[in-house]
Amino acid sequence: INECDEAQHDCEQTCLNIDGSFSCRCDSGFALNADGKTCSDVDECDLSLHDCHQRCLNTYGGFSCGCDDGLSLIEDGKSCSDIDECATNGGQGLCDPLNGHCLNTP
Repeated sequence: INECDEAQHDCEQTCLNIDGSFSCRCDSGFALNADGKTCSDVDECDLSLHDCHQRCLNTYGGFSCGCDDGLSLIEDGKSCSDIDECATNGGQGLCDPLNGHCLNTP
């Protein structure tokens, strides 16, 4: 008998049929609770289970990366690059266009 196919289980996420019984499993980003049936979100950021170069934001079942002020996330979704604030406003950035000189710093 396959308890998973027969819906004779109360697994929150995934049921794994084993000989004469079944066991519960959790999707990636979740951990099986002590009751052996329910799953809880894993905080990849607190557990250092991420590859973000600067900031990590835990999400339900996963995480996302972010960057410090003045930097933006690049295509790989984990690395940051400098934003050239001087490139805006005709090369003046946020500086006064008459009396200011914009100098971008990393």
